[in-house]
Amino acid sequence: MAVASDTVPEAHTALLKARYFYNQFTDKSLDLAGQYYRESLRHDPDYAPAYAGLSDLAWAYTALSDFDEAFRWIRKGMDERDYSVVSLNAHPNLAPFRGDPRFKELVKEMGLGD
Repeated sequence: MAVASDTVPEAHTALLKARYFYNQFTDKSLDLAGQYYRESLRHDPDYAPAYAGLSDLAWAYTALSDFDEAFRWIRKGMDERDYSVVSLNAHPNLAPFRGDPRFKELVKEMGLGD
């Protein structure tokens, strides 16, 4: 992974740790990934790859059919103004979650549909 010259090294290191745990794809490792994504953002609040990683967590928990955790991560993204939540209504990985009433409320709250 190439690193831009203006990247905060600590943010990038935390991101790499997050990706390591994310790729293990277990409940415990995904929780650790979330912690490292947040650590990355503490070092650099504008570090887009860390925001993308947080969104990946919602998709991962949806794949694991853990809609409560998926919802929690989507809500965090909304609260933190994560730009990637705008794909909420279109992203194919979230299809299993779309029938949940909470999903419909989020889409409505964000003004992305009915």
